[in-house]
Amino acid sequence: MGDARWEEILHDPDFFKQVNGPLFADSSAWYVPGSQRRMTKYQTDELTVLAIDYVEHYDREEPLYLVLSVEPPHLPLEAPKEDQRFDPATLARRADFFDTPEMRAQWAMYYAMIENLDANLGRLLAAREKKEDFSGNT
Repeated sequence: MGDARWEEILHDPDFFKQVNGPLFADSSAWYVPGSQRRMTKYQTDELTVLAIDYVEHYDREEPLYLVLSVEPPHLPLEAPKEDQRFDPATLARRADFFDTPEMRAQWAMYYAMIENLDANLGRLLAAREKKEDFSGNT
């Protein structure tokens, strides 16, 4: 992570109440008191890495309460290329939805965002389970 100030902020119990930023690295930054850091990856991926690091280094007596709040799957519809595996032309749709190529492309991207979020939550839960103090206690 770099400098000592960032390490101090990262391990602050209130850190995740203070994080904010758009989805992709080209226009995003985290804003925390006294510091600003650019993201290098998709927002959900970056914030999950920070949450996992926080869980792995949590050493307090009191139970952990962690909220990981991310923008996806809300607008804008953006997802990493590796999660964009849904073919808009073959998506099943409900009869009451508009069926246009544009809508199908939007649904495919939305599903990619959901898939990315699901994978990241799985990574966070796996990190929690690796900590003996948390297993069955969070």
